Amino acid sequence: MKKLLFSLAVMLLLCPAQNFAQEQKEEIFYKSDVMPQFPGNENGIRKFIATNTKYPELARENNIEGKVFIRFVVSKTGKVINTSIIRSIDPIIDAEALRVVNLLPDWKPGLINNKPVNVWYTIPVNFSLSKNNTEQLDEEVVEHDMEIFFIVEEMPQFPGGEDSLKMFIAKNTNYPKEAANINIQGKIYIRFVVTSTGEIDKVSVIRGVDPILDKEAIRVVKLLPKWIPGKQRGKAVNVWYTVPIEFK
Repeated sequence: MKKLLFSLAVMLLLCPAQNFAQEQKEEIFYKSDVMPQFPGNENGIRKFIATNTKYPELARENNIEGKVFIRFVVSKTGKVINTSIIRSIDPIIDAEALRVVNLLPDWKPGLINNKPVNVWYTIPVNFSLSKNNTEQLDEEVVEHDMEIFFIVEEMPQFPGGEDSLKMFIAKNTNYPKEAANINIQGKIYIRFVVTSTGEIDKVSVIRGVDPILDKEAIRVVKLLPKWIPGKQRGKAVNVWYTVPIEFK
């Protein structure tokens, strides 16, 4: 049986199965030791979006409102690249949200082992007709979708840390014989929620390799014991998390 190697990384952001071409050329991380920072931090990005966003008149006339989630990469040089919509409201509003995010100036890049790296980042842009100023980002600039956050002040932790998580997956994963026999291999990305009570929920494959391997990766992630939940402003919250599991 071939040796099974595991590679783990954390999600910066909710990451749909779409274009991973750049990741194949140069890795894009979901979380870094030091996360990317916008000049002025959260207040700075809030002010920038509020200043540069215009509520489309056609959307206003038709009472179209909602929250658009934009995903992008903060490159190792601080540039905002690979912008895309991961939660749409309406083409008119989507286009405006995407336009503004594409205007973002350079960030301080994320760091891993003190080296700049490419990091996924997600922000929600809220268009609401119920507020006097409808051209602002949501009241709190945190990457969350209602009750499930993408990034929080204290991210969820597996008991014992990432090394223990790696060991748990290595110990509990079996390379399916039918996959090994026909040389099926690759990296599978599994997304799940670490709930406010530390439970694992909403497990799914966001980038698969083969149904046989995908099934095994899901099985193992569902075996994960309770985590230390993530916290936002001192309160335990639900947080999206992603791990890649490599069969090689």
